[in-house]
Amino acid sequence: MKINATLKKDWPAICAGLIIIIVFSTLSFKKFSDQCLEYSYEATINRLAELSAHNVDGLYLELNTALQYVRNSAAAFAVLDGFDSPEASELLSKALEFSDFNRIWLVDSNNVGRDRRGHLVEMRGGRVFNSAREGQSGILMSRGSSYSKGEIFLIYAPVVRQGQFAGYLLGVYDIQSLIAQTATPQFNGLGYTHVFDMAGESIIRSENPDSIIGSGNVWDFFRGVVFDNGGSYEKLRDDIINGRQGSVSYQSGGQVRMGHYAPVGVNDWYMMSVVSGAVVKEYSRSMDRFAFELVMKLVSCFAALLLGLVFYAGQTGRRIMSINNLLRISNQRFRVAAFQASHELIEFDIPEGTIYKIVNGSALSEERAVSNLSMDLIKDRTIESESLYELNNVLEYLRNGSKAESCVVEAVDAHGRPEWYQLMFTNIFNDQGQAVRAIGTIENISERKRTEIKFSQEKQHRQVVMAEMLETSVFNITTDRFLYGYRNDKYQGAEEGSFYYHNLRHRVWQMVHPDDRQMVMDAFSPEKLKSDYRQGLTAACVEFRAADESAGEKWFSCTINVAVDPDSKGLIGYSYVKDITAQKLQELSLKSEAERDGLTGLYNRHAVEKLISEQLAKKEEGILDAFIILDLDKFKYINDTYGHAAGDEALKLMADNLTRLFRKSDIMGRMGGDEFIIFLHDVKSVEMLEKRAGSICASLRDVAISADPAHRISGSVGVYIVSAPGEELSEVYAKADEALYAAKDAGKDCYRIYDPAAGPSRPEK
Repeated sequence: MKINATLKKDWPAICAGLIIIIVFSTLSFKKFSDQCLEYSYEATINRLAELSAHNVDGLYLELNTALQYVRNSAAAFAVLDGFDSPEASELLSKALEFSDFNRIWLVDSNNVGRDRRGHLVEMRGGRVFNSAREGQSGILMSRGSSYSKGEIFLIYAPVVRQGQFAGYLLGVYDIQSLIAQTATPQFNGLGYTHVFDMAGESIIRSENPDSIIGSGNVWDFFRGVVFDNGGSYEKLRDDIINGRQGSVSYQSGGQVRMGHYAPVGVNDWYMMSVVSGAVVKEYSRSMDRFAFELVMKLVSCFAALLLGLVFYAGQTGRRIMSINNLLRISNQRFRVAAFQASHELIEFDIPEGTIYKIVNGSALSEERAVSNLSMDLIKDRTIESESLYELNNVLEYLRNGSKAESCVVEAVDAHGRPEWYQLMFTNIFNDQGQAVRAIGTIENISERKRTEIKFSQEKQHRQVVMAEMLETSVFNITTDRFLYGYRNDKYQGAEEGSFYYHNLRHRVWQMVHPDDRQMVMDAFSPEKLKSDYRQGLTAACVEFRAADESAGEKWFSCTINVAVDPDSKGLIGYSYVKDITAQKLQELSLKSEAERDGLTGLYNRHAVEKLISEQLAKKEEGILDAFIILDLDKFKYINDTYGHAAGDEALKLMADNLTRLFRKSDIMGRMGGDEFIIFLHDVKSVEMLEKRAGSICASLRDVAISADPAHRISGSVGVYIVSAPGEELSEVYAKADEALYAAKDAGKDCYRIYDPAAGPSRPEK
């Protein structure tokens, strides 16, 4: 009866309490649901970025491993006598067996391919052949070519034998084998990855029936979507063109979708990983269900607690006292545990704007205003200004209601030695949800931080040491001090007063060719390295010739990586030197082969037109240049009478004469047949040019061919003086050619200078 009376008396209070609990729980659930949806979006974007980075790394590693395999295999074929030998077939079989390629072809210099069984096929891949002939290796995508009817990757590398292009090795990689690198199973099949080039054409599409980007051109697709969160088609395209990565949210086909794009690192390819907004909603709904169940349990608990408080009102006082005792014990346990762990305790009173530091494990003291936060919060240490700024930011976040915050601050003692401390805060809120106090700890993490820094430095140094190098060195760019180095696998410590720039000048004088010394000094001066680092460039690399040419031409490359020293905050440089003679000579040989005429050794038509066009484009006012056309007189007669071998001999003798008469800086080339071109820059006077043109004719009169020593060679010369900027190669050529015909009309074996006002000049014999 007593219980029923109490229940009847307090029933209105119980109902009011239950209603308040239900309303509060409903509002809290609504707020929680909205936050869950927002957090789900952020988590999905972050996960998508991690997945995209993983896929990019996997695809880059797969393709570059295949490319390196082809390069190494091509080097093995370079030592064989021929491509049709049994050794070549056996080597092809092994190359295919130990790789993931579907097919491997060994293609000769006539673009005829041979497989491991000796079957021949005429290749139609002009881009691959031309690129390999220029000494380049690479990766191309092909759709429906002579290699395959489907979509494939072509991975190739040149075979260079004794400095000559002998052919190339071509691996065919099925595009389907790379789709596994771009799969997105983490999103229950709702993810999709698309690899495309700068033109927007597809390279790889992961298998997914939901075409999130579409099967057509990427740029055409994104012109028709609606971007969210401040995104736009122009920003997306600008990011991709400039090699940046980022995230994008858009609507297409009635669905919200999120994507992350990043460069693959192969050619100009980009990868975009995309998931549907349904992924986010599914995650959010799962969290909502969990939250709803939790709220229901909490409502039940609160209801039971409220009933319990009504039935046991008489025991409320004793229970409160018991709870307070438990809180005091818990507080003492927390303080004892913190001091046993060598942590100091601090409390941040948010309404007061003051920080309290717990001293001796009991009393709260050392009150200080946050606006005048002293530099001795950490005893006998001065907090660095940047760390103090970060600490104030953490306190501001706590004021704004952040649940927990932490930061690492750097402090120095009276001797300038740095130490690091980790501050961790947990916020306490009142019934209105306002932050009122933050409890924090201070932990000295200096040893751990120094270990991390040392590990980072050692890791970077190991990477340098593991590189294929002749010598390495480490130096302080900020203080211009040489620290240590390795030369011929021997350690070299720093001598007293050893300056980096002085050491650099000494090594450059010993190793670098005189013509390249100033270039190396300019690239690696402390001022240049510091300026580059401020602009975001953390590495500098220069190629140079060796100073000692007694053993033949040698080439080296020197690379300097720049990083910030965590202790001193100064810039540290890590340099290493590699021997790149074989690679460089091969590049120069292939370049020379592409630019030179095979018979005379002069520039060929393509090269000479390119070089002269460049000279005309940068011509300056007041400087005279000269364009000369020369051909042999009666060249057809020599070929018809003595044979083409005699004609070739006459062309070679003519080229030898020109090489002796003109400077190395003058541009000389054979246009084809018996026509030659010379371009002279900065001619001192017209008289000197006339003398030079006359010497061409005179030098040819002394030349005789071996088939008939009595027969003398002669030539006709047309000259045009380029005096004003802005003329094109076609105009200059036409005027010199007109002068050449004037020389031929005058009886040949002479020269003419183009003069539109006075007409052709008189012949000079």
